[in-house]
Amino acid sequence: MSVITVENASKSFGLKRLFTDVSFSIADGEVVALVGSNGCGKTTLIRCIVELEELDSGRVRMSKNCRIGYLSQEFDQISDTSAYDETIGGLARVLSAERELKSIEHRLSEQAASSDNAEVEALLKRYERAVREFEASDGYNLAFRVRSTLMGLGLPEDCLHAPIETLSGGERMRVALARLILSEPDVLILDEPTNHLDMPATEWLEGFLKGFAGSTLVVSHDRYFLDQIADRVLEMDRGTVTSYTGNYSSFARKKLGRLAEERLTYERQKHEQKKTELLVQRLRDMGKIRMAKSRAKLMEHQEPISRPDDQADAPRFAFRDAKHVSDLIAKASQLSKRYGERVILDDISFSIKGGEKVGIIGPNGVGKSTLLRILLGMELPDRGQGAIGSWVKHSYFSQDSCSLDEDTTVLETITAATQLKDGEARQYLAKFLFRGEDVYKRVSVLSGGERSRLILCKMILEEPYCLVLDEPTNHLDIESRECLEDALRSFAGTVIAVSHDRYFLNKVATRILELRDGKAYSYDGNYASYKKQLLTGKVSSAGADAPGSTGSGRRTGSAKGAGAATGTGAARAAGSAKATGSTGGGGPARAMGAAKAAYAAKAIGKSGRSAKAAARSHSSQVRATSKLDADDLEAEIFALEERASELEKLFADADFYKTPECYQKLREHEQIMERLRVLYDACETL
Repeated sequence: MSVITVENASKSFGLKRLFTDVSFSIADGEVVALVGSNGCGKTTLIRCIVELEELDSGRVRMSKNCRIGYLSQEFDQISDTSAYDETIGGLARVLSAERELKSIEHRLSEQAASSDNAEVEALLKRYERAVREFEASDGYNLAFRVRSTLMGLGLPEDCLHAPIETLSGGERMRVALARLILSEPDVLILDEPTNHLDMPATEWLEGFLKGFAGSTLVVSHDRYFLDQIADRVLEMDRGTVTSYTGNYSSFARKKLGRLAEERLTYERQKHEQKKTELLVQRLRDMGKIRMAKSRAKLMEHQEPISRPDDQADAPRFAFRDAKHVSDLIAKASQLSKRYGERVILDDISFSIKGGEKVGIIGPNGVGKSTLLRILLGMELPDRGQGAIGSWVKHSYFSQDSCSLDEDTTVLETITAATQLKDGEARQYLAKFLFRGEDVYKRVSVLSGGERSRLILCKMILEEPYCLVLDEPTNHLDIESRECLEDALRSFAGTVIAVSHDRYFLNKVATRILELRDGKAYSYDGNYASYKKQLLTGKVSSAGADAPGSTGSGRRTGSAKGAGAATGTGAARAAGSAKATGSTGGGGPARAMGAAKAAYAAKAIGKSGRSAKAAARSHSSQVRATSKLDADDLEAEIFALEERASELEKLFADADFYKTPECYQKLREHEQIMERLRVLYDACETL
């Protein structure tokens, strides 16, 4: 059953037509991603769906009693209420049920001395119904749900009771998202929900959307996020919308296949048209004018196929090869930094070699941008040393576009930085989508994506040996991100990039440097390799050996090395764990069970429909996992069981539930148990 149906929708702004005759529907329980380049009309379309704007023609139909929750990327609410109160205000049904309970309790206390048993009986029945409704709305876990949702989305505990007006834009967006989630709408419509979220918060949101019983329409450039949640992708391109089943990676493959097929059809028609033209000419030469006219008329009636355009309107990034690649590019030795009482970096040491592409990751506020500024000499450490070599020619991409002069035009920005003449500069800028009058725009009026493209344009002209990038993909659309990734992969120099973009880190990084609790940990490979090393128990401390962060000085422990060499051990472990129902001891397991039950059944909760979807997903994961090597399965099981046991020991302590990280650890345990169920079943299949 469809919950939203868009029929023949069209919308224009002045002479610019955004989309024409767009039709699609969203099924009950479906997660649909809407993708497309910046400015193509995605946000306008969803604003028409939620009736904030009107269509020029066409209509949008909703299922009966459908409740929509909409999150705009421009959220900037100013309120004198606290983050907690603002969030709890979204739970209208629960709060209404709570008020009803208190009202009945007050009336019952007034009737305590009354002899009117009939009225007391009626009040008790009303009270019983109100209690059932309150329990069904999970009212008794109200405070926990609000706190855990806010903190799960990465809002610091000290911001929970701070006025909204004192929070940053990203923190306000988290409050808006938490309020929306807790209001339990039938359909969630989210416009760039991950824009201000770090990796842990984005992973929390992914987990929520996977368990959400309703439907979701999400606009996002975060490809990794879309891979995790999307059932279907709608691509908006040149005023039309095309539907593809599957997640983002599936869409990308299918789009390439469709374009290849369209090219082949186009070339076939061209070939047939040329043959027909030659035949018509031959018939005319032979004097068979009537036959020639007949053939020509037949060709005219054939519907022409337009030339397929498989190159989207995307910039063309191409960094020039580094003229010199040093063996050592950057180094930190016993580096420490604090702000007031808060320790950001605590005695970290590492080195970065020439040609490496290092992705720096970690939660917001952990010190990633601070580390870059110290390496660049823009900020001093409290202790130790950290710097990029003075011999290294480098360029810096900052989040705040501080390298741009707000009063200059795009053209002046480039000519001032180079020896290019106006004509040459215009040709160069066209590669970055600054065409026509766009080159005369002042920097102050540029969008985030335009600013990012202009900075990258300048960086390429500087011909650096090392690129220092702070969230380079933040304002870029998917096509621009992919062009940047291709350029960085082919760049022979060094890349040091802070990023939350996991897809970007998968394609570009050859090493991950994770900042956590003031320390730095190094992992060889891209983001997927980093995740695998976490699961298999491999942990490398970048601080173990300052000059050799990729050398023998690193501390590495492998769960696989500690396990048995045969695949049967994993199967036996699976059987044992499934039989006992827990990987830990009785006391911790019981404590965990109560907490997990409250969390899983109440905080997120799944309907019968989503439970069936989860079962299908589980089966597909088991099939995919059973193709892995038995030793790898065993190693992953041992590592996850060990981590689950550590968490369950925490759950046995009542004080644990007062800590800010309790929700994240409960969520982590649930994810581990879900993964273990897949691994156990995969072992049985083997």
